[in-house]
Amino acid sequence: KYYITPFLTLSVIIGILLGGHWMFLGLVVIFVVIISGDAFFGEDTSQPDYSYPFFLELPLHMAVPSIILLLFVFAWSSGSKEQDFMNLGKLLAQFFSYDFLAERSKNMLIDYIGALFGVGYMVAGYATNVGHELSHRTKDKLALIEGRWLLSASLNSDFSIEHVYNHHVNVGTERDPATAKRGENVYAFFVRSTFMGHLSAWR
Repeated sequence: KYYITPFLTLSVIIGILLGGHWMFLGLVVIFVVIISGDAFFGEDTSQPDYSYPFFLELPLHMAVPSIILLLFVFAWSSGSKEQDFMNLGKLLAQFFSYDFLAERSKNMLIDYIGALFGVGYMVAGYATNVGHELSHRTKDKLALIEGRWLLSASLNSDFSIEHVYNHHVNVGTERDPATAKRGENVYAFFVRSTFMGHLSAWR
C-alpha cells in the first residue's frame, strides 16, 4: 500500500506524455484507486511488525525524483509545438514507437486541465504530505532537504520551518498561527494562518 502513491504519480506522467485526452489518465486512475480502495478495503488499523522497514521508507525518498519528473514532463508538455524541451520527445522516440511530439501538438486546453488537476493532486497528496513528514526529521539533513524541496512544489517550503520550530512549540497558544481561535470563521482562519505562518517562518 505504501507504493500506491508513486504508482499514481507514474500514471499522471504517462498520461501527460501520451498527450491528448490521455492527459486525463492520471486523474481517472487517482479517483478509481482512491475511491474504490476506500469502498472495498476501508481503514487499515493493523499494526504489523515489519522485518524490512527500509521498504516503508523508500516511497518517501522516491517522492523527490517522482515529483521533479512529474513537473518536468508537465513543463515539456506545456512547451510550444516547435520546441522539444531538453529533447525529451526525441529521447522517448528512441525507446518507443509512438510519436510523442506529434501527439503533444494535438493537445487542447481541456487536455491541459486534466493534466493540471492530476499534477495538482500529486503535488498536494504526495509532495506536500511526504514533505511534511520529512520536515519533522530535524536530525536527518537529507530528509530536511528532501522535505523542503517537496514543499517548494506547492510554494510552501517555509512550512518546514514554521511547522517544526513554531507550531510544535506553541500549539494552542496565541503565538501559533496554525491554531484556530475560538469561534473563528474557517475562511478568516485560512487567510490569517497562511499569511501569519509565512511571517512566522521568516522570523
